[in-house]
Amino acid sequence: MLKKHFELRSAVYLVMVKNDRLLIQRRYKTGWMDGRYSLIAGHLEGEETAFSAMVREAKEEAG
Repeated sequence: MLKKHFELRSAVYLVMVKNDRLLIQRRYKTGWMDGRYSLIAGHLEGEETAFSAMVREAKEEAG
């Protein structure tokens, strides 16, 4: 029998504030909490840094 090892998944969240306004998004057709508001966020992939993951997620989710 194979032993299952503990797996830790890291995530990043973008908190962008400009002129006292917070950037949020409304989730749509994601399959997870659709219709709710959230920060731009996502998991790190492979060996990427937190900064590069946040840049990638911002491009994917907010253009």
